[in-house]
Amino acid sequence: MVSSRVGRLAVKVRITDEVMSGVVSLRHGHGHDAEGALDSATGAVAGASADDLTDDAVVDALSGSAVLTGVPVAVWPAGRLRRA
Repeated sequence: MVSSRVGRLAVKVRITDEVMSGVVSLRHGHGHDAEGALDSATGAVAGASADDLTDDAVVDALSGSAVLTGVPVAVWPAGRLRRA
């Protein structure tokens, strides 16, 4: 499980030395099979989306743009209760 302040996803995890320790890399823009999705072509791309963890209340102070990277998350094995 991966969760942020605004969402939670069940995803397969792979530990690798290709990503810095403490960093989670999750595809952006997948999971268009959600109810209300308008595009049938992207709906064919199943899977979780980092969009579901992005906090739209977090805004970059300098640009005023939404922060789409560097979202704090917690990761724990599915089937276990998350401990704070």
